[in-house]
Amino acid sequence: MKTNTTTAAKLLEVSRQLGLSLPEVMLRRERELNETPPEVVYEKLRVAYGIMRQAVEESLREPHKTMGGLIGGEARKLAEYRAAGKNLCGETVSRAICYAMGVLEVSASMGLIVAAPTAGASGVLPGVLIALQEQYGLTERQMLDALLVASAIGVVVAENSGISGAAGGCQAEIGTACSMAAAALAELYHQNLDQVEYAAEVAMEHHLGLTCDPICGLVQIPCIERNAVAAV
Repeated sequence: MKTNTTTAAKLLEVSRQLGLSLPEVMLRRERELNETPPEVVYEKLRVAYGIMRQAVEESLREPHKTMGGLIGGEARKLAEYRAAGKNLCGETVSRAICYAMGVLEVSASMGLIVAAPTAGASGVLPGVLIALQEQYGLTERQMLDALLVASAIGVVVAENSGISGAAGGCQAEIGTACSMAAAALAELYHQNLDQVEYAAEVAMEHHLGLTCDPICGLVQIPCIERNAVAAV
């Protein structure tokens, strides 16, 4: 049976019929489509996750001057605010907000990021995953499997709709990123297949109709705040 993962229904069907987890389905998909063995997939994921973490760390180490000058230093300020005990949200949520905005700061200053699924939405997934890993001591393998599940949702959206903000509005970018992060989160919490799919669906549901409204045509505002909200 070919691992047809072009719709959520087919993704779940393949997983059930083959008795495979979603990460295993995506590994099999990579072998079938690209002849890429699991160890190579995991190494590429390890590099991608490292870049995500590097972007977060860079934003906290020093403010980045963005090309448009509309944002810069938000992540550092949020980290200092949290360290002073002034945050209203819990520790995990506060970290996710901070890290998501930090990645967008790096992106807007032409730094190295991972499009997840796009540059304008690149803060959501690392914001959520890195915050969770730090708070709960999750292993690297767990994070890489979570990325595989996130990629499954990304494939479904890309195949059926699109991830371009220019074509589908911010729903296509932030909505997809939020769905990917929600599915990854459900995977980390050992939810079943239906719950993982439902988490992704609910995340997208609350971004339906979100338009792309950039100030001065730049990936800065309102993108950075939307990454933070989607991470929450």
